Amino acid sequence: MYRARARAGCASSARGSVRARGCGKQAFHSRAKAVSPGPIFGGMQATEESFRAAVCEAAEEARLAWPAEPDRQRTRIHAIWDSVIDGPASGMYDKAWCGAFALSCLRDAQVTRAFWVPGIGFCERYCTHTNTPRPGDIAYFDQPYQHHAVVTYVDSDNFDTIDGNQPGIMRHKRRPMHSARFYSISPMIDRALEEMRK
Repeated sequence: MYRARARAGCASSARGSVRARGCGKQAFHSRAKAVSPGPIFGGMQATEESFRAAVCEAAEEARLAWPAEPDRQRTRIHAIWDSVIDGPASGMYDKAWCGAFALSCLRDAQVTRAFWVPGIGFCERYCTHTNTPRPGDIAYFDQPYQHHAVVTYVDSDNFDTIDGNQPGIMRHKRRPMHSARFYSISPMIDRALEEMRK
């Protein structure tokens, strides 16, 4: 059975920290929606929102734990590539790793088991385009660097992200809505929930 890290709750980001909007510690454990029948993990209802919260949490945890020392940063980058490549990843160690970081957050949240496909990535294969991004979705910037980032907060005019490879580090950023193309992770979540129901 597919085991999810997904948690009941919601998350958004404000200037570098993922905050549970309306989800204090007590509320966090009691926000399970009455969706029946629904997959249960760890005594809580797994929902699309809980998966999305888990993605944002994974990105923020990685950002906060990012080492300052260049040697340790290289080790972490190698570990990110190792986690998203199906097979030896050493050939990717010197590549831009922003997309690998985004996929590693989805995998850490157990939204997907998908691997990075060299030369293709993962968004076009496993996600869908959306004009209404939500926390957990992927922002893609075609120019000048074909950059990926994890969306953590959205309002009417702007969105926040956590970005890998900035360069060599992770950063929290805010950008105008028109600056990116967005990929929805809803298809991945739908597959994960279906697997959990089996």
